[in-house]
Amino acid sequence: MKNYTGIGVRINNWRQYRRSRFACRLWAIHIRRFTSSTHESSGHFNSLIGDLDESIELDGRQKLLLVGAHQIDSTIAHAVQAYEATSRLLTFAGGDPLPWSSMVLARTAFEGSLRILWLLDPGIEEEVRCARFAAAAIEANVESVKLHTDLPIAIGRDTLERLSQQRNEIEEWCASLNLDVSTGGRGRVRTASGESAAFPFNAVVAADKWWNPVGVHTYRWLSSYTHGVQGSGPPHPQRAAALRVTDAYFTYATITDATWTAMDRYAKWVGFPDGIVLRSMRRVWSHCAREFPDGLPSRPLSPEEEYFLAAANGFGGEFSLTKRARKRFVNGFLRRIDHE
Repeated sequence: MKNYTGIGVRINNWRQYRRSRFACRLWAIHIRRFTSSTHESSGHFNSLIGDLDESIELDGRQKLLLVGAHQIDSTIAHAVQAYEATSRLLTFAGGDPLPWSSMVLARTAFEGSLRILWLLDPGIEEEVRCARFAAAAIEANVESVKLHTDLPIAIGRDTLERLSQQRNEIEEWCASLNLDVSTGGRGRVRTASGESAAFPFNAVVAADKWWNPVGVHTYRWLSSYTHGVQGSGPPHPQRAAALRVTDAYFTYATITDATWTAMDRYAKWVGFPDGIVLRSMRRVWSHCAREFPDGLPSRPLSPEEEYFLAAANGFGGEFSLTKRARKRFVNGFLRRIDHE
């Protein structure tokens, strides 16, 4: 394919890739350094699950929490890897500035981050969190059943039997917590108080909640490339399978914000500091923002963030906090990529 990408764009994309790669590698170092010790001593996970005594049988609640923790571990790794790989495709020759296929990875990073935010939403009760863990586990089970149903019986029979047993166990754990599970491949896990968690996970609803108004548009636009068709918008003037620079950078800025938010929720879930990763991710976001003089749209403040920001403004006037102290307070609670 003829290379329509200017050398200046490619150099700029390479610089962004280096920033993205550094942030992801720094995150991996934090995971290796802190996770082995923090899972047992700090973080939200530890406060929920309590002491794990090998001599005592785990109850249904603890088993659901462990299943949810394993899913969260793998999902955050998947999302971060896809995020870094998306930036790598920015440096490829052949388009202005990257091929459509990178949007498949971008969707993986975005959807994986949304799943983390849904599971680790700080504004929900423990009962609802267990329901979401159960819904995520059932969704994974249903997808595995679909995968093996079309195989010859001699190959898939044993796996299907194990999956059926797994589904029964999940429903038994839910019953011990008074969680009602709908039958079939689509349904809900309902709590005694009337809250519910739907399965399979609805990424459009999650995108609308956390990144309205740009989230749903971004997710649907990325999905069109995943399905093997060109996304909406004017055709490329050179008929190349590539995106415009502004499209690429807008997308990457959005998934940078989403991936970072998922990273931060995970760090609090496990229990380790990640401020240095935040600073690194902000450099990536700022690099994308240079292409947009009027500013990049970003996710709205959550009610919790609005409360803490209002409190910080009050501290600045009534209590005369220094500028540095106020900034540390805000960063400690908001942790937004685009926050200044």
